[in-house]
Amino acid sequence: MTPSSARGRSGRGIGLGAFARNSVWYAMPPVVAAVVGFALLPVKARYLSTSDFGLVATATALTSVLVILVSAGLSAAVGRFYFDFPEHGSAWRRFLGSAVLLSLALAVAAALLLVALGPRLQVLLPAGFRFVPYGLLVTGTVFFTPTFQIAQSLRVAERLARPYSLAATATSVIAAALTSLLLVAGLGAEGALLAQLATAGAFFALSMWWLLRQSRLAWQWSAARQALAYGLPFIPHGLSAWITSLSDRLILGKMATLSDVGVYSMGYTIASVVGMAAMAVNLAYSPVFMLRAKEDPQGSLPLFAELNTTLFAIVVAFAGIVSVYAQELVATLATAGYKGAAAVIPVVALGMVFQGLYYIASNPIVFAKRAVKYLPLTTAAAAAVNVGLNLWLIPLLGYMGSAWATVGGFAVLFLAARYLANRYYRVPIDYLALGTITLAAVPMIACTILGSTGLLTGMFGLGVKTAAVAAFCAFVMPTRVSRLRREMG
Repeated sequence: MTPSSARGRSGRGIGLGAFARNSVWYAMPPVVAAVVGFALLPVKARYLSTSDFGLVATATALTSVLVILVSAGLSAAVGRFYFDFPEHGSAWRRFLGSAVLLSLALAVAAALLLVALGPRLQVLLPAGFRFVPYGLLVTGTVFFTPTFQIAQSLRVAERLARPYSLAATATSVIAAALTSLLLVAGLGAEGALLAQLATAGAFFALSMWWLLRQSRLAWQWSAARQALAYGLPFIPHGLSAWITSLSDRLILGKMATLSDVGVYSMGYTIASVVGMAAMAVNLAYSPVFMLRAKEDPQGSLPLFAELNTTLFAIVVAFAGIVSVYAQELVATLATAGYKGAAAVIPVVALGMVFQGLYYIASNPIVFAKRAVKYLPLTTAAAAAVNVGLNLWLIPLLGYMGSAWATVGGFAVLFLAARYLANRYYRVPIDYLALGTITLAAVPMIACTILGSTGLLTGMFGLGVKTAAVAAFCAFVMPTRVSRLRREMG
């Protein structure tokens, strides 16, 4: 047993204090990523044209989809099968080692294939995106990323919240620092992508060192087959989720301009703090869910219901904050050319609320192994709606069409996942509590609408907005803490 494994399995108490501490640690990476990302936006706005900003957004979208293909769901398999090896001895080490070796083999094969075919596929991408150098930089980042994902998934399963948080935070800070240096040096979009590659390479090396300590690199066909059988459905699931979350950049780039992609990406980046908050809470929630669902599936339902409601409340709070202060955020973080991003923020934030609801619905699916093979159907439905809405709305509304397509895609994603989850492990959702939280958010919604029309400006407007946010938090959060304390102790 390795030292980190021992720490991960000790102290399994899931009282409110432990859950809150883990949530804080899991929240730190998205918070830091948001802070450094926001701090980096003025640098990008100054040293990148809107077209270059759109090019970087396109490359990031490509990296995401290729990583989904190359990783083959192995990080998800590692995170789930961890709970099937209660002793975490030699059998677990062989399973983990086989998953790591398989991941490396897939990464090598994918890199060679991309180098061979990349130039021929360039015609499918927006004008201005060249395989050399941009495609090669993307290829390198794709090669390095899956190993880091496996390491992070294992840390979540072991409930090593602090190491997970520090590793994820370090990637954001280092990538942002390198990006700033290379942009100031005049390397433009190429510099931004080079910073991503260098960061991915450094953390690939660190992740391999850590995984070698946790595993035994001995190939075992049965372990590889188990990992692939569980992980492969995550490829179509991940691709469909990517279509819902990121394909709008590529569609917008083909149907409009890279400048439109840049403005839209600015708004989406700011609004994505809502999704980061949802992910942070769910990272703390997920291992608790797996453990309690395995030990006491029916007796844990009241706890799950309270945790679901709390996650929703946190997501609505973040969505309200970024929406209420949309104009101020864009004015502070970007230049005048990005002014239109303020209109994107509230709409995308609404979509992120549905993404938070999807996290609530997806935990039972991941727990029930029989349900995982149907998970891609939920994301495929959402992807189809998202693409269809993009193709329909972009000619009518421009980049705002992509924003509303995001809402439609995530709404369908939640509904489909909820339907699937109920067929295997029905976890209650307190819709009355969710409705109460939504009603409490009405003042924030009103401030967002008035601010977008120019009727709520200046210091008076800022005061009214702040009062609306404070009122929501004062009304909702004490109730959530009280009810969670009752369930968790």
